[in-house]
Amino acid sequence: MILGLMIVYIILLLLLAVFLLRHLNRRFLIFDPVQSPQLQTLFRFTAGLLIVVAIAGIGILILGHDSKLNLITLLLGAGVVAIFAVALTHYEP
Repeated sequence: MILGLMIVYIILLLLLAVFLLRHLNRRFLIFDPVQSPQLQTLFRFTAGLLIVVAIAGIGILILGHDSKLNLITLLLGAGVVAIFAVALTHYEP
């Protein structure tokens, strides 16, 4: 059960990273990253961190099935997304 949920969580992390990378040259909600290089940098950095967390999560799933280790993936992924959300509030549309 936990293994399946972690796989879904990792897939969601990767989908979010791809979504951010695809919106580097498009509007994202009310923001326009084309006009703000700092916003593009934030998108790239966040996407990169999400990919790293997803790869680490895959490694944790492969190397050990201890549910306590999966907590690392959960906390890191949630932390990256939370920091992205807070950082996004500093940009005006």
